[in-house]
Amino acid sequence: MVSKRTLEWRDTQKDYIEKWRIKIKELHQLSFLERWNQDKFEMEVLRFIENQKMKAVFIFAKNFIDRYKEGKFQKEMARIYKEIIDYGVIEPSRLHYFFNLIENMRRKQK
Repeated sequence: MVSKRTLEWRDTQKDYIEKWRIKIKELHQLSFLERWNQDKFEMEVLRFIENQKMKAVFIFAKNFIDRYKEGKFQKEMARIYKEIIDYGVIEPSRLHYFFNLIENMRRKQK
């Protein structure tokens, strides 16, 4: 369930989201014409993401989803991954929260 704050933030970002959706639609069409696999499509999506924190979250979410098939955190990462592909943006406080969470996980793994 998306929060009211996120919905309001998306409403203010309407223009960017529309441009993003056009880019993704063109990528989908190109991927069907050239028979891309999912990894190639994700690499092309990654090119369009301008924010470095969002790139880091996107890459981590993709890898986490591939590695783990179940769990509460996996479902949350899947939601974040889908949100980035669908809208091209994440509400800034959520992005900051997930970026810090990912950084802490990486530090603990070392």
